[in-house]
Amino acid sequence: MPAPARLISLNIGSQTIGLGKFRAQPRGGLVLLDYRFREILADPAHEGTRPEQISAALREMLNELGIKSSRVNYAVGAQSAFLRFV
Repeated sequence: MPAPARLISLNIGSQTIGLGKFRAQPRGGLVLLDYRFREILADPAHEGTRPEQISAALREMLNELGIKSSRVNYAVGAQSAFLRFV
Protein backbone atom coordinates (compact mmCIF):
# COMPACT_ATOMS: atom_id res chain seq x y z
CA MET A 1 0.00 0.00 0.00
CA PRO A 2 1.49 3.39 -0.94
CA ALA A 3 2.24 5.92 1.77
CA PRO A 4 -0.45 8.56 2.33
CA ALA A 5 0.07 11.69 0.25
CA ARG A 6 1.86 14.52 1.99
CA LEU A 7 0.69 18.06 1.29
CA ILE A 8 2.66 21.22 1.97
CA SER A 9 0.78 24.50 2.37
CA LEU A 10 2.48 27.90 2.20
CA ASN A 11 0.69 31.13 3.10
CA ILE A 12 2.62 34.33 2.42
CA GLY A 13 0.80 37.33 3.85
CA SER A 14 1.73 40.97 4.14
CA GLN A 15 3.09 40.53 7.69
CA THR A 16 3.19 36.76 8.30
CA ILE A 17 4.29 33.52 6.66
CA GLY A 18 2.71 30.18 7.51
CA LEU A 19 3.92 26.73 6.46
CA GLY A 20 1.93 23.58 7.16
CA LYS A 21 2.53 19.89 6.55
CA PHE A 22 -0.58 17.74 6.05
CA ARG A 23 -1.34 14.09 5.32
CA ALA A 24 -4.26 13.06 3.15
CA GLN A 25 -6.56 10.51 4.79
CA PRO A 26 -7.53 7.43 2.76
CA ARG A 27 -11.25 8.26 2.87
CA GLY A 28 -10.78 11.99 2.27
CA GLY A 29 -9.86 14.90 4.47
CA LEU A 30 -6.56 16.17 5.79
CA VAL A 31 -4.62 15.73 9.01
CA LEU A 32 -2.32 18.56 10.11
CA LEU A 33 1.05 16.99 10.95
CA ASP A 34 3.08 20.10 11.75
CA TYR A 35 2.95 23.86 11.31
CA ARG A 36 5.28 26.84 11.49
CA PHE A 37 4.44 30.55 11.58
CA ARG A 38 6.68 33.61 11.32
CA GLU A 39 6.06 37.35 11.47
CA ILE A 40 7.96 39.55 9.04
CA LEU A 41 8.63 43.27 9.23
CA ALA A 42 5.99 45.46 7.65
CA ASP A 43 8.08 48.62 7.71
CA PRO A 44 7.84 50.50 4.38
CA ALA A 45 11.28 52.00 5.05
CA HIS A 46 12.76 48.48 4.77
CA GLU A 47 10.66 47.24 1.85
CA GLY A 48 13.84 46.50 -0.13
CA THR A 49 14.88 43.80 2.35
CA ARG A 50 11.50 42.05 2.23
CA PRO A 51 12.49 39.30 -0.28
CA GLU A 52 15.49 38.40 1.89
CA GLN A 53 13.30 38.34 5.04
CA ILE A 54 10.80 36.04 3.35
CA SER A 55 13.54 33.74 2.00
CA ALA A 56 15.29 33.49 5.37
CA ALA A 57 12.06 32.80 7.28
CA LEU A 58 10.91 30.23 4.73
CA ARG A 59 14.29 28.46 4.67
CA GLU A 60 14.25 28.28 8.49
CA MET A 61 10.71 26.85 8.60
CA LEU A 62 11.49 24.28 5.87
CA ASN A 63 14.52 23.10 7.86
CA GLU A 64 12.47 22.86 11.08
CA LEU A 65 9.82 20.75 9.34
CA GLY A 66 12.40 18.57 7.57
CA ILE A 67 11.14 19.49 4.10
CA LYS A 68 13.89 19.26 1.48
CA SER A 69 11.87 19.57 -1.72
CA SER A 70 8.20 19.17 -2.43
CA ARG A 71 5.32 20.53 -4.43
CA VAL A 72 3.64 23.35 -2.53
CA ASN A 73 0.09 24.67 -2.40
CA TYR A 74 0.35 28.35 -1.65
CA ALA A 75 -1.74 31.43 -0.97
CA VAL A 76 -0.60 35.02 -1.28
CA GLY A 77 -2.72 37.45 0.72
CA ALA A 78 -3.93 40.60 -1.00
CA GLN A 79 -6.66 43.15 -0.57
CA SER A 80 -9.00 41.21 -2.85
CA ALA A 81 -8.14 37.75 -1.45
CA PHE A 82 -10.43 35.83 0.88
CA LEU A 83 -8.40 33.59 3.19
CA ARG A 84 -9.68 30.58 5.08
CA PHE A 85 -7.89 29.22 8.14
CA VAL A 86 -7.12 25.49 8.18
